[in-house]
Amino acid sequence: MLVIATCAGFTSCGDDDDDDDLPGANSLVGVWEESGDGYSFSLTLNADGTGILAESEKGSSHTTEIEWEASENMIRIYADGGDDYWYYRIKGGSLYLYPTREDYDLDDPSYVCGKTGNGGSIDDKPSEDVNNSLIGKWEAFDKGDEFRLILNADGTGSYYKRYDDGSEFKCSGKWRSTETMIIVYSDDDDESFYYRLKEGKLYIYLSRSDYDRDDYDYLCEKTGNGGSIDKPDNGGGNDKPGTGATNDLCHTWVMEGYIPGEGHYRSSMTFKSDGTCFISEQSSDIDGSYTTTVNYSVEGDLSKGATLKLWGKTVDGDFMTLIYIATISSDGKTLGLIGIGGEAEGDDYKLTRQ
Repeated sequence: MLVIATCAGFTSCGDDDDDDDLPGANSLVGVWEESGDGYSFSLTLNADGTGILAESEKGSSHTTEIEWEASENMIRIYADGGDDYWYYRIKGGSLYLYPTREDYDLDDPSYVCGKTGNGGSIDDKPSEDVNNSLIGKWEAFDKGDEFRLILNADGTGSYYKRYDDGSEFKCSGKWRSTETMIIVYSDDDDESFYYRLKEGKLYIYLSRSDYDRDDYDYLCEKTGNGGSIDKPDNGGGNDKPGTGATNDLCHTWVMEGYIPGEGHYRSSMTFKSDGTCFISEQSSDIDGSYTTTVNYSVEGDLSKGATLKLWGKTVDGDFMTLIYIATISSDGKTLGLIGIGGEAEGDDYKLTRQ
């Protein structure tokens, strides 16, 4: 379904390349989108002659910055891969795109796109009505997968994805959005997502078909005001272990009890100033005993409830992520942990300082 190609791939390459001042050019300005079974197509045509072409198919996506001009019935798109010509009609508020003159004459379009936005400049700062609500750091954790999106007010942004096998993907540069899409791009890479903001949470969709079905891939919580992937604001939640930790946390915390059928247990967490946490689980059942060392970070005030994140490999070699709301009591003797993400979701523990 990819449409960026060189001019040589088309049968008509110039006879209809008229001035961009002819009727039709102004009516093309905006964001045009179509989706189908497993694919999505988005064409942003800005009034300044710039634009964005974003496509996804079967889970893969590609976003390209373009320049464009139009005649009465043809759009010419300039991109790094070459020039591309498309015949078009606008009917009933939809943009019909035809790859050849024959298709145009037969009215057999390859795409029928609805208008979903008014466009803008690729270098524009976020707009007041849409983008300001997106500014911040957004994170989601799901069974070892980690998704992070940082969108700054100055137009810089970062995208980070860590899979449950420990592999990572990162893109840092600039960002912009339409009414339905977020694009993070740099000179070397780019990534685009569909999104919705609902009740203070950011829903991320990896394809237009997922967006249309409201079948989100990530449900992100806002965890900060921006920053960067490598230098997060307020020190935490990213790749800097232990940032934000205080001496109040850097102790050994223990929880003991008895589980019918499993026997007595003793769990301990030892937080160190180097950003690591030594976790020990011991029980009267020897098969239930293990130790491991993971990384951690803290955001917020531990006396009021801070976000504590732990991540690393288990004794079995699996990658884990634990997200808690952590609170230390006023006397400094009790650590409360309420699980809100990763493998910790739903947990509720109280540990005593040793």
